[in-house]
Amino acid sequence: MRRRQTPHAVMTGPGRGRNNTPTMGMETFMIDGLVAGRLYGEAERRTDKAGKAYTLAKVRASTAEGEVLFINVIAFDEDLCASLHQLRDGDSVALSGSLNPRVWTDKQGNARPALDMVAHRLIGLPISGVEQ
Repeated sequence: MRRRQTPHAVMTGPGRGRNNTPTMGMETFMIDGLVAGRLYGEAERRTDKAGKAYTLAKVRASTAEGEVLFINVIAFDEDLCASLHQLRDGDSVALSGSLNPRVWTDKQGNARPALDMVAHRLIGLPISGVEQ
């Protein structure tokens, strides 16, 4: 019976991941996930060099321990972008998509967790009394 081989991250040096890119102590990877929180600020429409529109947003979520976690969201789908632009600062939102965990340092020098998300879907309930 052959033993099944599991893939391993290729480390080329301290703090290095695939393609010899810096990892700041952790391998870069993507996770399919669902994030719920509140929109932090307004969604921002941008256009890339090729003229394709996309949207940036920030979601503020809380962990089970009560810590604040910021999710940096980018969306490319036109309908999803339009839905994000209908939301206002502080509105509740749930998004699904690809997540990439990372770490940032605050002004006091504390390491803080953050997530980058490529959003694929906005999950919400229709607003009652509003025609669709």
